[in-house]
Amino acid sequence: MGTETLAMINVGETTKSWLVSALGLPDGADSIENGEILRYSSKRITKKSGHLLFVIDSSSEKVEKETYYFEFREGLLRRYWREET
Repeated sequence: MGTETLAMINVGETTKSWLVSALGLPDGADSIENGEILRYSSKRITKKSGHLLFVIDSSSEKVEKETYYFEFREGLLRRYWREET
């Protein structure tokens, strides 16, 4: 999720319909008392490889996963947070 999009999200002002139109359908949703939590997940894969005189060949892959949670009550965003794994 881009920092530009996150900068446009405001607690107490952003509506669920705006968020869904900006980010697309969520990966999941959970009902809570008087509201709902929408979940958006993404992962970033970084690949590195190296060669040294064709004797040593190495490569690695790093996967970073992050999930954003948006809590809506009465149609407005009450809070949001991010978790990394």
